[in-house]
Amino acid sequence: MEPGGKGEGSAPLFYYNQFLITTCRQEAKFGPITTRSEKHFYRWSDPFPRSVNDLEHGSTSPNDQQRLVAGMLDRDNLLDIIRTFTLFSTSDKGEIIKIVGRYQQFRAVKLARVAPSPTSRRQPQNPDLSHSRRCEKRIGAQNENRSK
Repeated sequence: MEPGGKGEGSAPLFYYNQFLITTCRQEAKFGPITTRSEKHFYRWSDPFPRSVNDLEHGSTSPNDQQRLVAGMLDRDNLLDIIRTFTLFSTSDKGEIIKIVGRYQQFRAVKLARVAPSPTSRRQPQNPDLSHSRRCEKRIGAQNENRSK
C-alpha cells in the first residue's frame, strides 16, 4: 500500500515527507515519498562536500549506507535538498508528485556555486590604467568631433 493510500491512515500526514530511505544490510537507497516503483529509488554515491577517503570505513571502501548518511543526511546538505532540490510535478495521471534531485545533480550545482566566475579568472586590471584609457578615448573622440 502506498503512503497515504486507502487503508493506510491519513493522507495529510504524508504531505510534509520529502523522501524515503530504504536500507538492507550494507545497501541504502532514497526515493521521493510519492514513488510507486522501486526503479525510482537511487543510491547516494558521493559524500560531498567530503570525499570517500574522509569517511571512517575500516579496511574496505565505504558502503552505501555510510555514503548516504555522510552525504545526503549531512545537516546542511539535507536542508539544501529539502529547500532547493525537491520539486513538484504533475504525473501523467494528474497526481502531484515530488521529485528529489540525485547526488550527481546536487554535487554539480554545489560545485558550480563555488566555482570562480569567468570574470574572476581574468587578471585584475589596474584601475588607474583603465581610467586612463577611458579618458584617452574620450579625449580622442572629442578631438575628432572638433576637427569635423
